[in-house]
Amino acid sequence: MNRILSFAVCLFLFTSVTAQEPLHIQGKIVGEEDDDPAVNVLVSLEKKQTKKIVRFTQTDADGYFKMDSPDSLSLYQLRIAGMNYKSQFIDLKEYTGYLTVKLSSDAIPLREVVVKPLKIRQSGDTVTYSVSAFADRQDKTIGDVLAKMPGIDVSKAGEIRYNGVSINKFYIEGSDLLEERYGLATNSVSQQDVQSVEVWENHQPIRALQTVSISDRAAINLRLKDGAKSHWVGTVETGAGADTSFLWNAGVSAMRFAPKFQSLNTYKTNNTGQDISRELTDFSIEDFFNSRENRDDLADYIKIETSTVPALEEERSLFNESNILTTNDLLKLTRDYDLKVQAGYIHNCLSSDRMTENTYFFADSAQMIEENENIHSTTDELLLKFVLTANREKYYLKNTLQTDLQWNGAEGIITGTYPVSQTANMPYQKFSNDFQLLKRIGKSTVSFSSFNQLLSKNQSLQVIRQGNEQQQNLELSSFYSNTAASYALAVFGFNLSLKGGINFLYRTMESDLQGVPDGLFPIENNLAHDYARIYFTPQAEYKSSLLELRFNVPVSVYHYRDNNLLIDSRTGANKLSAAPNLYVRLLLTAQLSAYVSAGINQKALNDNDFYEGWIMGDYRSLSTGTLNYAQVSGKNFSAGLTFRNPVYGFFSNIGADYLVNNYPYGRKQDFRDEYVLSSFDAVNGYSSRVWMFNGNISKMLDFLQSVLSFSSTSLTVNSRLNRNGAELPFTTTNWTSTLKWNVKPINRLNVAYKASYILDRMEMGSIGEKQQIAQFRQSVSVNLMPDKKWTLGVAAEHYLNEITENVSRQTVMLDAHLSWQPSSRWELSGLIANILNRKIYAYTLYDPLTVTLRGYAIRPGYFLLKLYYKF
Repeated sequence: MNRILSFAVCLFLFTSVTAQEPLHIQGKIVGEEDDDPAVNVLVSLEKKQTKKIVRFTQTDADGYFKMDSPDSLSLYQLRIAGMNYKSQFIDLKEYTGYLTVKLSSDAIPLREVVVKPLKIRQSGDTVTYSVSAFADRQDKTIGDVLAKMPGIDVSKAGEIRYNGVSINKFYIEGSDLLEERYGLATNSVSQQDVQSVEVWENHQPIRALQTVSISDRAAINLRLKDGAKSHWVGTVETGAGADTSFLWNAGVSAMRFAPKFQSLNTYKTNNTGQDISRELTDFSIEDFFNSRENRDDLADYIKIETSTVPALEEERSLFNESNILTTNDLLKLTRDYDLKVQAGYIHNCLSSDRMTENTYFFADSAQMIEENENIHSTTDELLLKFVLTANREKYYLKNTLQTDLQWNGAEGIITGTYPVSQTANMPYQKFSNDFQLLKRIGKSTVSFSSFNQLLSKNQSLQVIRQGNEQQQNLELSSFYSNTAASYALAVFGFNLSLKGGINFLYRTMESDLQGVPDGLFPIENNLAHDYARIYFTPQAEYKSSLLELRFNVPVSVYHYRDNNLLIDSRTGANKLSAAPNLYVRLLLTAQLSAYVSAGINQKALNDNDFYEGWIMGDYRSLSTGTLNYAQVSGKNFSAGLTFRNPVYGFFSNIGADYLVNNYPYGRKQDFRDEYVLSSFDAVNGYSSRVWMFNGNISKMLDFLQSVLSFSSTSLTVNSRLNRNGAELPFTTTNWTSTLKWNVKPINRLNVAYKASYILDRMEMGSIGEKQQIAQFRQSVSVNLMPDKKWTLGVAAEHYLNEITENVSRQTVMLDAHLSWQPSSRWELSGLIANILNRKIYAYTLYDPLTVTLRGYAIRPGYFLLKLYYKF
């Protein structure tokens, strides 16, 4: 028994020894200078003679390391190496079980490398522009920089077109804060706050439709810099100067973009010719729902308004006192629900002085009328909008409640052939609600929408002639409703849908005209006009990597009713219309695409033309409508080709359109003394043909760091007009070509050049009259930055306008400015405008069967001092 016990004890002790954990090499490595842990240092175990590595590890966040030991430590050494440390070798023959190693620093000298980020890059359907690559010191807003980017065009009002096509959304940090009035951001957001501009090609704003509904339009998204997020940033600008009176130009904008709250607010005021009210222009386009049908409005029958020169920057010819206050706020209620509140108030006083010489052509003669016109107008407008949105992958909801209230007035004094004075009052009220709902259920989509709108215009016009006074009173109102539902099913790559709805319109018109010559009858209106419309739109869409196809056939049934309360007469009609349309887009390569579109349409007369009594629009113009229910028929054809290579900064497109409209009634103009009477000819119909062509090309060039672009448009209209009882066919053609070149020959010098050639032609075959005039415009601006604080700029504009055949008029205007920028936040600048003190600008244009010579009073030379602060 004792032997067995002794054997068991010996066996236990032997097993314990043989099962013992192997020895480890472990320790801590720190920096010699500060004793901070040396992180991610490589520790290698290698044989002394062969330098062969048998084990390795890295230090952890506290500088510790640990690895298994070999059989005999005397044959090995440790190699310790780390970035910015000198390598060390440690012999392990005297290893005692733990090491503490201090490494001395060893900075590695690197050769200087200049990294140039790409100005434009592309990832899938997203094209990204670097703002810093295109911005210059004198650029203040993001709109200034967008205008320099190849493939992007920006209008004066802030509307953006990408490769020749209007965008369908404008986002800031992925949020649609401003919706259709994004010009406010284009002209207010500081370019210093924007990191990049993203173009989302083929953008479908409704997430639930992204895989089923075709979109060939792009969206713009501004990516802000980190320093411009989650707190208030903005700009303050104030300026004062003089011409013949005191001038001012001031404004403040403030924005905050946080994850759950976004806000953009502005106040601007000036009397230096900037029409800031344009920043609230609505750039809406049709969407999946009924936006095209829902643009019903009441016509402005009375038209007295100031005018500016289309060829000139508005600051040259606009005399104004303008104020605009806006606030735009977005609150994220949940992850998917947003509430937007938008409000704006405009107070705008405008004046213009214009000389006009109109030559009207008749079958056997011509008449010339001269006008010297001074117009002063005032507008007060209040805009309110509330938008609740949920945009999810399977669900979309949007409700928009908005109000537009306007108080418009104008007065004018006209001298010349027919001297008069006239005063107009033109208020306007609009209330609307737009509800949209869409739901994805498996492969099917169900939607419902309801739009309701109430409009009112109570207008008046007073005209005082020598020994005579005329008064036009006009009361207009309308209620418009459009309710629709649709069902779509995705099957075998096709999206098949059927949409149907009920559309209702009710309009009233009461008017009373006093003091007009005898023979005009009737001169009153008391009319109720309405229609009920039932419509259906079957549609088929197909989308693949090579082909996009859309075919639809909108069918409408109208029931019209008109009640003339003056004579207790009731009329009506039932009409059926269909408008099949085919759209095909070929994606030939990742960079090249082509499209073709063709359609046939039938449409009713504009509802604003349903009246019979004469209405005076201004001191010379009187018009009447018709109760003709006959429909206009037509056809359209368009085709285009688009090629772009964003990486190389190359964008181009070319397109052509052909439209034919057949009218069952004609338009008439009768000249009676000083009056022009416009009416409908219910017997004789006519046709009009329109040809349109457009082409754009822009290229970013490494040579001189420049962007070169060229665009050309052509519009030809062939139609006819009954003037004084004679049918006069005519053809008008307008052709405009524009070249723009922004160049930076050296880093502290940039030059912008623009040149346009405009050709207008009119042919009147029946009387053998042909006329043609041309205009050439060019401008150049040069900005020199001698150091980091100073900028000197000069700008010149040259206009060569053909007034009559072989008679031209030249106009040259010069500006200069100097700015001092002690930091990126502050700038003090001075501007001297119209140094040559030009006071008149004249040009000639063609309207159908009319040649118009116009001369405008332009702003005299002035100076302006401005202080700019970026916070």
